[in-house]
Amino acid sequence: PITGLTFSPNGQYLTAACEGGEMMTYNVVFQANQPLPVEFGRVVQSPTNPAKISGILHIETGFLLVNSVDKIARQWKVAGDAPYRNFQHG
Repeated sequence: PITGLTFSPNGQYLTAACEGGEMMTYNVVFQANQPLPVEFGRVVQSPTNPAKISGILHIETGFLLVNSVDKIARQWKVAGDAPYRNFQHG
C-alpha cells in the first residue's frame, strides 16, 4: 500500500512511498494540450529505504527527503540507488 505521495518542485517526478519502505519515482512530464509522451508514467527510481517510511518530500529538484521510523532521515538523489546523505532526528 502507498503511504505517501510527493511531486518534485518542477513537476517532473511523482514519488510514492510504500508501506514496506519501497519508493517508486515516476516520470510525469507532459505538455498541456499535447499527447502524453511515451516516457510518461515510467519508473525512474525504485529503491527500498532501510526502514519503514514515515514521511517523504521532494526538497528540491532531484532530491528526496525520507523520514523513517528508525529516527534517521535520508536524503536520496532521484535516480539514485542508495541514500545520498543521512541525518539523525528525534
